[in-house]
Amino acid sequence: MKRYLEKKLEMDTMWDAMSDNLRADVLRIIQERISEMCVEASTVPTPYPILCWLTMVCRFLLVSLNIDAILEAITIFNRRQKLNEMTMGNHLEDAYATTLAQMKAGKGSRTRLGIEALV
Repeated sequence: MKRYLEKKLEMDTMWDAMSDNLRADVLRIIQERISEMCVEASTVPTPYPILCWLTMVCRFLLVSLNIDAILEAITIFNRRQKLNEMTMGNHLEDAYATTLAQMKAGKGSRTRLGIEALV
């Protein structure tokens, strides 16, 4: 997860919308917050390995939605605000809606397939 976040931050093209402090907070907070959200599901003993796999997929999806939503903001202030919203639990719905809107704006069969999978 950390490598994924670091790569996403490296690929960010809006260098003036990221400070060293914000970058460090994004790395730390997203990892901590997502771990908190998924730890209950991953610690339940289960005879079904698929549940462990789904927990990992859920965790990655949450990380992906959150980092994308943060990086969409165009100022350090707005990115900090998105990060703070995420820590309060309000951000997941916004991240999901933003991702869905981006997919709907795309064209082609992959876009339709992605929308069908999420809806």
